[in-house]
Amino acid sequence: MSTREKELELLFRGRAYVSAIFSYYHADAENPALPTSPEDLINDPRFPGKRHIRSLYVDPITASDWALIYGSSGGITGVRSQSGLAPLKQTGFSEAFSDFEDSSSYSEWGFVFDPAE
Repeated sequence: MSTREKELELLFRGRAYVSAIFSYYHADAENPALPTSPEDLINDPRFPGKRHIRSLYVDPITASDWALIYGSSGGITGVRSQSGLAPLKQTGFSEAFSDFEDSSSYSEWGFVFDPAE
């Protein structure tokens, strides 16, 4: 897989994690909560059999686990690559990921769900 393809896959998988965390958070309208482990996204302990993501994807740039991003409550709010490589894509991001513009490494690309928004 080329670097450009890996980068596109990174964006796809990062978005998938943000969507899964959003889904997990909003699954219990009375008691919204963030997942405490990535496995919670595959098998929600609050609702047995409920899945918020198809599978736990690895970071396509490093071919290993993501660095997890935690919120102030201790739950997982997002993921980021652990790669120090410079991204090929520097501009033209969607509004949701406009902070990625001019990043010096993939590790600066934090895919984060903000419960306050």
